[in-house]
Parts: sequence; structure tokens; C-alpha cells
Amino acid sequence: MWASSRSPSAKVRHQPVDRDLITEKIDNTMRKENFMKTMQEEDESKRSIPKPTRTSTDF
Repeated sequence: MWASSRSPSAKVRHQPVDRDLITEKIDNTMRKENFMKTMQEEDESKRSIPKPTRTSTDF
């Protein structure tokens, strides 16, 4: 009797927590991917900008 009464309550308690963790993981992965994309774009923009200045100073 106790085991049957305990298991459903535990499941009900754990389900929302698990869902929150999954959503947090998905959000974190999406943020990381977006962050990496933005960093790459910033790096490309920074690389493209100093190139002409370097060549102009060299010549």
C-alpha cells in the first residue's frame, strides 16, 4: 500500500522538474549556438575591417 501510494506522488513531483530541466538544457544549447554564431560573425567583421587599414599602412 505505501509503495503504491508513494510512487505516484513521486512521479507527479518529478515530472515538472524534469520538464524544466529539459527546457533549460534546450534553451542553453540554443543560447550557446546563437552565441557562437554571433561570435563568428563578430570575428569575421573584425577581420574584414582591419585588413584594408593594414595594407594601407604597409604601403
